[in-house]
Amino acid sequence: MDKCHVCGLEMKKEKVKVKLQDQTIEVDGARCGKCGEVLLDPEQAQRLLQLNKLYAGIEAKVGSLGKSLVVRIPCDVKQFLKITKGDRLIFTTDGRRLVLEKR
Repeated sequence: MDKCHVCGLEMKKEKVKVKLQDQTIEVDGARCGKCGEVLLDPEQAQRLLQLNKLYAGIEAKVGSLGKSLVVRIPCDVKQFLKITKGDRLIFTTDGRRLVLEKR
């Protein structure tokens, strides 16, 4: 169990609510019962950072390969969706937005 870096007491593991954009997301973490300091699970904190970048929008460059256009998927998107070479992706649209989903 982790110790609080503020007051030195043992921290209790619990689900921590994090507000991100207009959503509240629960992640694993620990809270100090004395001072209220919160630590997030490092892997889940990294995914929250990636999700926050995606909410803000990530630019992708369009290239060409023969007669087709190629969209390069940025590393943050690749890591967040856990995309690897050979995965199947689905593009959909609502008429103004392009949505990319991993199959």
